[in-house]
Amino acid sequence: MITIKTIKKLQNLFPILLLLTTLIFIISACSSKDKSKNLTVTADKTIMLSKDYQAKMTIKTNFDDTKFIVTKGKKTYQSRSFNSKKEASLSFKDTGEYTLTVNGNNESISKKISVTPYTVKVDKSTTPIDNTQYTIKKIVYEKVKKSKEPTDDAENNMHDYALLNDYYYRATIYYELRNNGSKAIDLSYTFASPIDDSGKDYPLLEGNTDAYSYDSMDGVLQPNTRRTGYFVMISNSPFTLNHLKINISSYFGTDSDIIGEGGISELDYTGTSSSTTVDKKVPPTSTEQNTDDSAGNEATYDEDSYDDTDTSDEADIDTDNDEYTEES
Repeated sequence: MITIKTIKKLQNLFPILLLLTTLIFIISACSSKDKSKNLTVTADKTIMLSKDYQAKMTIKTNFDDTKFIVTKGKKTYQSRSFNSKKEASLSFKDTGEYTLTVNGNNESISKKISVTPYTVKVDKSTTPIDNTQYTIKKIVYEKVKKSKEPTDDAENNMHDYALLNDYYYRATIYYELRNNGSKAIDLSYTFASPIDDSGKDYPLLEGNTDAYSYDSMDGVLQPNTRRTGYFVMISNSPFTLNHLKINISSYFGTDSDIIGEGGISELDYTGTSSSTTVDKKVPPTSTEQNTDDSAGNEATYDEDSYDDTDTSDEADIDTDNDEYTEES
């Protein structure tokens, strides 16, 4: 039987019960997930730095009050909320693998973003020098953060590595070298060094922090054969290679005799012929055309300036210094 005393007790508890009910409702509303749709995030998987060593990307989501964080290893690079349009702009200055994590609608989504160096696809041949000819395949530009100890062949052979700035500039030139002559060339005694647009020669191995180069190719290049290799150019100052030239020393044969005087080879802007593709296992025939089926985003080469137009489905060129015999 409910007494008047019991009713008065219930009346005293009513405000407390009302407050608890309200709090439960608020907490439930705030923490509940919108089950009508899931959180989505739109972001590029790969982005290439520009020639100014920067890259920007717009990411999108489908919920308000959504936040994101960008990390590389244990370091946080960017962390903030999406704008009212449910978009955000990401900026990058270093290459590498980044992780984008987006939190919203009581969900979390992570995506990998790969930032690649500025790469220019060239596929042009240089002027021939003494029965030899270079075909420049592509050029990769990098702004490199110096490590405590050199970790690459080019830097390992650099006497002044310790004097490089904390950030220095590096370009890798991937090429194919042909010997169209009748005599073998001893590359151990024949040297080539690249020249930048300012006319500065980057001496092979003997350079300094202002201009230094490394050439991966060595050994003997037999007659009517070709091999792939690469130059590495390093400097404390930025440089461009819109009009690349290569300074070639005298050519030496396997008997140490001079078989060619060398000279300055440069990209043949007026030439229309293209070199044949190097296949790692099957030597190409004289009728095959140059079709570099590499992948990744690469800019195209222009004789006056670089173009940032991306090309799809292009793979990195092989640089194993393989040798091939030309078929007649």
